[in-house]
Amino acid sequence: MNVCIGGMLESHPEAGQTPPFKGSVIVVRAESENAAREVLKGDVYARSGVWDLNAVQIIPFMCAVRVGDRPLP
Repeated sequence: MNVCIGGMLESHPEAGQTPPFKGSVIVVRAESENAAREVLKGDVYARSGVWDLNAVQIIPFMCAVRVGDRPLP
């Protein structure tokens, strides 16, 4: 399940400046690295060839603050 999806930037853009896009970030809840990779394989960007799944980095993450099954707003 995708929890959070967004763009990663090179730096904070100045007002009116186009954000300097660096890549994508997806936070998923998965039982293992392989399960996380399966989630990514099903994403529209992976299926359409936008993402290079061989270059994906899977980085374990532990959330410090949650409310039930949802992150804080």
